[in-house]
Amino acid sequence: MISIAICDDNEITTQEIAKKVEQCCPVETEFSIFHHPKDLLDSMHAKEKAYDIILMDTEFESASGIEAVKQINAWHPDSQIIYITNHVTYFSSVYETSHIFYILKKDIDKYLQAALKKAIRHLKKINQLYLIIHTKQNDIRLPQSKILYLERIMRTTNIYTADGVLSNAGKIRFYQ
Repeated sequence: MISIAICDDNEITTQEIAKKVEQCCPVETEFSIFHHPKDLLDSMHAKEKAYDIILMDTEFESASGIEAVKQINAWHPDSQIIYITNHVTYFSSVYETSHIFYILKKDIDKYLQAALKKAIRHLKKINQLYLIIHTKQNDIRLPQSKILYLERIMRTTNIYTADGVLSNAGKIRFYQ
């Protein structure tokens, strides 16, 4: 299951986008809907939750979706961003962010499925670059690029990263 956040200041638009995503997304999804970028950022920060895919409008009454995406890129670089907007004036500005697609709302039926498929392909590639550590409480997804080295002492594996040391008595599997 992938998690999708939809952020648009028009409530009707968010419901329409959610319905279209349900119709054309090839995998099971769970939605969170936000009507202001600050609400999305607060949710991500408070819960430390990264959404797999974020559908973001570019312009809000008192905020910029592009500025919010810059923060999301910094906090959660694996989140796949799809801009959905009425404004063609932001074509150049969005290139200051990492994003996967830019769709005009009038063309959503034409491009949404392709954008979602592309985002899902990127997510699959990203997941290949992680070490999954199974614990009794949960699974920890650790980017392989952050691993400095592994040390096995008896039945415990210590995983040394730039952020600290993780210890695991269970099995560790590299997935590809």
